[in-house]
Amino acid sequence: MPKLFFSLFILVFLGGGDSPFPFVIGEKLTYNIDYHYGFSWPDAGQVTFSVDSGTYQGKPCFRFSGVGHSFSWYDWFYPVQDKYFSWADPQTLQPYCFQRIVHEGTHHYKQTAWFYPERGEASIETIEGEHKIKKKIAISSHATDPLAGIYRCRNIDWAKQKKGQTFVLPLLLEDSVYQSTIRYEGEVSLKVNNQWVACYKIRPSLIEGSLFKGGTEMTVYLDKKKRIPIRVEAPIVVGKVVAKQLN
Repeated sequence: MPKLFFSLFILVFLGGGDSPFPFVIGEKLTYNIDYHYGFSWPDAGQVTFSVDSGTYQGKPCFRFSGVGHSFSWYDWFYPVQDKYFSWADPQTLQPYCFQRIVHEGTHHYKQTAWFYPERGEASIETIEGEHKIKKKIAISSHATDPLAGIYRCRNIDWAKQKKGQTFVLPLLLEDSVYQSTIRYEGEVSLKVNNQWVACYKIRPSLIEGSLFKGGTEMTVYLDKKKRIPIRVEAPIVVGKVVAKQLN
């Protein structure tokens, strides 16, 4: 399941908090990942998202992180140990730098992207074994990375949106920019631990690749009261993955 843990959460990690942004320093949320394909493999892995303070080139910033791993019983099938980091402006959430360290099966690499929106470009460096590749790509002034984009989307006030309304966010992933779309589908009730929870239902588009099919969407159930996602479902090339928030 390459890119499983973080692909699930691109643009969908919407939540609560008491600050100018709907999250606070020190926030940490953890999700268990299940895999379904004719049968269920519960708790195949886990992903944790954190918000910390940091500095970037001497400037204060947010340091977002996402750490995912497969559980030991699942490692025989496809071991995953991934780390994603983003350093972002504390006022605008514009990313300064995005980094991911990937260990998926026999695939291991480190990629860093530096954002220069004033120049309309990003510099990307990928290190895989003894090979190092550098390149530059054009970006818009609103382009973001998976983690900074996650927290930028948390500022959407879903209670004020109309059913069927969509939002588009330019997302830098690997070495391309994707126009990711989020569609709001209104309020629903979801049964969790034998209790019905009022939720906002959101459908982000999936980025086509080795894991996802183009033209498909994941489904996010956002707790209306707590304002955090409590369940995420995503169809993949083979089967479906489900992320569930831990209590």
